[in-house]
Amino acid sequence: LSAFAEFTPDGSAVVVAGGQNSAKVWCNSSGECLQALLGHRDHVRSVACSPDGSKAITGSLDTTARIWNTATGTCVLTLDGHRGAITRAVFAPDGASVATGSLDSSVVLWCAASGARLRCFDMHPNLDAAEPNDVTFTPDGSKLVAVCLQYDFAKVWCCATGEGRRLGFCHKFSTAPDSTKVMTYSQWGSCTPGMWCASTGELQSEATGRRADAAQQFEGVECAGEGDGDMERPSLRNLFGSYDVVRAAFTPDSRMVLTMPGPRLWSVQTGERVQCSISHQSGYLVAFAPP
Repeated sequence: LSAFAEFTPDGSAVVVAGGQNSAKVWCNSSGECLQALLGHRDHVRSVACSPDGSKAITGSLDTTARIWNTATGTCVLTLDGHRGAITRAVFAPDGASVATGSLDSSVVLWCAASGARLRCFDMHPNLDAAEPNDVTFTPDGSKLVAVCLQYDFAKVWCCATGEGRRLGFCHKFSTAPDSTKVMTYSQWGSCTPGMWCASTGELQSEATGRRADAAQQFEGVECAGEGDGDMERPSLRNLFGSYDVVRAAFTPDSRMVLTMPGPRLWSVQTGERVQCSISHQSGYLVAFAPP
C-alpha cells in the first residue's frame, strides 16, 4: 500500500499507521482492530511486516523504530540511535535484519533479533538534509537501495561490505526480482530513466538525449569514492528512447520491465520495446501479480 500501511504476508490483516502516536493491526475479513501498537512518543510515519507476518516494524518522528509482536501487540525491540525522525523502516526478505532511513541523512541496518546496530550508511557525506525518502532491500537481501527526493538521486549499498554507489538522478526506483538490476526514474517524469547494475553501480542503459542536462543538475554535488564517474560513462544500450517514465515494474522473471504511462513493455537485455497488448493510456501505477 504505502509506508503508512502494509498487508501481512497471508493477507489476513493489515498494519496501518494511525493517530495517537500508534499503529494498529486490522482484520481484513471482519474489520476488527486486532492490536494497537502503543509506545511511540510522536507520529508513526512508516510500518512494515516481517516475511512470516509474526512481527511488524514502525518508524516514528520520535527518532526511534520499534519491532512488535503482531499477535500480542507487545513491543519486542526499540531501535534507538538516529538523530532525526524515521522516514522508512523495513524488514529484510529473510526477516533477520531491518533497515531504517532517517531525516539525519542515514540508513541504518539492524539485527532484528537483538537490536544490534550492524551498519550505518550515509546518503551523502557533503549534503545537509539528504534524507532517504524510501528504503528497500533487494529481493535477495544482499543490498539496500534508498532514494533522496531533496537532491534527486538514489544509492545502493552492499549490506555485507558497506560499499555504496550513487545511481544517477531520480525520484523513484524499482528493483529486479533477481536482484541484479535497479531501474531509476522520476515520479513526475522530469529525470532521465536509467537501468543500473545493482552489484557494480554501473549504468547499463538510459533514455537518450538528456544525459548532459541531468549531469548539469547535479553539478557541484559530488560523492567522492562512491561512483563519481558513473554519469560520465557512455551508455551501453538506449532504453525508453526519450520517453518519460513515472512508474516501472519488472516482470517476475526480471527479463522485461513495464513502464507507465503507456503502458510500454521493454526487454531488459536488449533495450528494445516489446509488443504489449495492454491499453490503458491514463494509468500511472503498475505492478505484476506474484508468479
